[in-house]
Amino acid sequence: MRYIIPLLLLVFLMAVSKPMLAQTGTSAVEQHINWHLKHIQYWRFDYSPDDTTFTTAVNADDSVAAANKMLLDYLVDVCNKQPGLLSTSVFPSLDNTDMKIVTSADKKLRFYSWDTQTGTGAHFFDIVAQYIVAGGSKAQVFNDISKYTGDGPDPGVTYTDIIVMNGLRSTYYLAMYNSIAANGNMLKGVHAYKIEGDKLMDAPIFQGAYETKSKLEYSYDYSANYDFKKMKEDYTLHLDKQKLYIPEVANDKVTGNYMVYVYDGDKFVYDKNAK
Repeated sequence: MRYIIPLLLLVFLMAVSKPMLAQTGTSAVEQHINWHLKHIQYWRFDYSPDDTTFTTAVNADDSVAAANKMLLDYLVDVCNKQPGLLSTSVFPSLDNTDMKIVTSADKKLRFYSWDTQTGTGAHFFDIVAQYIVAGGSKAQVFNDISKYTGDGPDPGVTYTDIIVMNGLRSTYYLAMYNSIAANGNMLKGVHAYKIEGDKLMDAPIFQGAYETKSKLEYSYDYSANYDFKKMKEDYTLHLDKQKLYIPEVANDKVTGNYMVYVYDGDKFVYDKNAK
């Protein structure tokens, strides 16, 4: 990562020439996120070693990493300062970008997750959560690819939905997610959270036969489960009223059967007889 310091200086110089951005409010946040995403795209797809614009050594991989870190740091900053973001339903210009934003129906929890464009086969995601606390909102980093070394970064996931479940002792947030592994398999799952005081915590509410967990997930061959005539998957994780359906998998193939967890007002309890 020897190029990070000169790159940050370079990014600063590039920022001088970027379009004028609003300074406050949700429109400013939308514009800044968009600019950071375009910055990532530039270093991943548009930069060429033949480009003579730069007078210092440039490494495209380090530049992609630096651009992602800038976006992550920006989101942490604004999510700590602007609780009003949670009441903003959409950011229209981000619809067809690598940024996925999902918000709970009660406007108390939001996930920002984006493809960092640092993987070759697998997809690697940075994730920032924003949630309501007394007097404002708080940011929590759930995945930061710049923090990992050795065998490589945690690939992370992209969150696709948040379902609010009112419990006997707490409000639970079921965060649906997916990711793509290096072998092309799809990973899907649900992670339960709860907000206690100023902390966003795991909520172990999925009670199986032998243990209780805060998340359930499965990995499978996506193409084998996709109906190209109907343009959708045949079997997938879903919540129907008070029942959570998790597809069963054997040899990377979805079998057509489900594991069913029934909500009792406090936990989702596995019921082998439920349909």
